[in-house]
Amino acid sequence: MRIVHVTSYQIPGFGYEELYLARAQKALGHEVTIVTSNYLHPQGSYAVLSQRFAQRQIDACEEESDGVRIVRLDSREIAGRVWLRGLERRIAQIRPDVVHCHNVLQFHTVRLALVNAMGRHSFALLVDEHTQISIIRKSRGGRLFYQFYGIVAQPLIGRYVAHYSAKNEGSKWFMETACRIRKPIEIITLGVDVDGFVASTERRRDWRLFAGVPQDALLFLYTGKLIPAKGIDLLIRAATKLLRDGISIHVALVGDAESRYLETMRALVSQAGLENRFHFLPSVPHGELPSVYAAADVAVWPRQETIAVLEALSTSLPVIINSSNGYAPIVERGAGLVFDADDESSLAHAMLSLAEPSRRQAMGAVGRDVVCGSYSWRQCAERYLDAYQRALQP
Repeated sequence: MRIVHVTSYQIPGFGYEELYLARAQKALGHEVTIVTSNYLHPQGSYAVLSQRFAQRQIDACEEESDGVRIVRLDSREIAGRVWLRGLERRIAQIRPDVVHCHNVLQFHTVRLALVNAMGRHSFALLVDEHTQISIIRKSRGGRLFYQFYGIVAQPLIGRYVAHYSAKNEGSKWFMETACRIRKPIEIITLGVDVDGFVASTERRRDWRLFAGVPQDALLFLYTGKLIPAKGIDLLIRAATKLLRDGISIHVALVGDAESRYLETMRALVSQAGLENRFHFLPSVPHGELPSVYAAADVAVWPRQETIAVLEALSTSLPVIINSSNGYAPIVERGAGLVFDADDESSLAHAMLSLAEPSRRQAMGAVGRDVVCGSYSWRQCAERYLDAYQRALQP
């Protein structure tokens, strides 16, 4: 099968879906291309990634990653969305069986639905959605935009989309409620490299030496962008409460930070006199993350959901997430704990509950079993391939 993934951004070296799904589909014997912009990362909450790249926009080009061709088209950003120049022409050149568009409310999704409407090319169009409830636009302008799309655009576009999928129940709710999609929406979750993300005593020792974390310390880990939307301050306050109560823990915060927010976080730690208990470290390439997870005892994400939850579970780490997180149903199967959203005391209680080694070990084993049983990238790829086959049927 010839498959094209179309996405606004493909960020080099970071573990987002489109590349890892494409690699898994390639490994299953399919011809896979990613068509994206020549912007290396978005703005907004992703602006912290500018620390990783000399320039945000590069020349249009073609690359290859593990047999997956990546086509970067000359592009322009318009009102927070990306216009891929020459998209229709490039799709015509590739002649795919399936075009998989990532995210509903993008220019390329509308454009490729119109290509189907005009009958210019023959391909099945699939659209997925990643949007989390926590980042839905609640402004008057945002509400008007959703209303316009749902009332005017979606009824026209939807008839030319063969299949819709969502990453979780929250994304499905967004598609049904904000985007007013009336077709069936299948939930196909993200995946994880279950062979790469595994527990390792050697990696644990080496990374702790690198990060300055004592080998016998109880280490709580956060990975991801250090920005206000992620709620890192909530984790710091909860950990500080435990430390003041005499619970000996360390916290590692691994990710690129918004400078002003980082100053605020460091000030919180400094005011408490706990600089030696909090370890602020920059992001690492995705291939190095298994060592980071292997070094920890518990992984914590105070606010927004992230694919990192699956990576931690694969590494046999129990996780702590908030009750509104899309991964809560997975974690509640015995792979970790869920705390009341934005409740510092509830988070501190969950962290204290995982101070017991035997409980962590039991939850870590459950998480590993859950991920290996249902959430590998291969399984994700197979679910999408099944959806593609159904979409191609007359």
